[in-house]
Amino acid sequence: MALQITVVKGSGLNVADIYGANPQNASPCIRLICPTCAAPGFKQSKVLLIQSPDQSFTDQGVRFQVDAHTEPLSLEFADKDPQRDSSAMGKATISRQALRDAANSGTEMWVSLNKKNGGGYAGQLVIRVAHA
Repeated sequence: MALQITVVKGSGLNVADIYGANPQNASPCIRLICPTCAAPGFKQSKVLLIQSPDQSFTDQGVRFQVDAHTEPLSLEFADKDPQRDSSAMGKATISRQALRDAANSGTEMWVSLNKKNGGGYAGQLVIRVAHA
């Protein structure tokens, strides 16, 4: 059985920190990470266009297909280049049960991101989960 995860929107994301000192080569993305992911360490990556001053975005067609039995799954807000690591990159781990509950209820799910290095708030994503 497969699930489709749609990233509906994001807010409070640390975009400027991800762009860093070399913004022309940076591009924010959402990555889907699972325990069985081969190098570079993530299963799928979708680039985002974020131009609003409040560092948010709305639906840009970011969808991931995953096996419903994979656990844990993580969503990561980062630079598209996995070599550009930043403490601002946000990551959230979501349990298989939470994903199934969201799919069965048909409601959107808020996911809080924590900074990868050192913890702390790094923004929020809203996802919609459906059976694929």
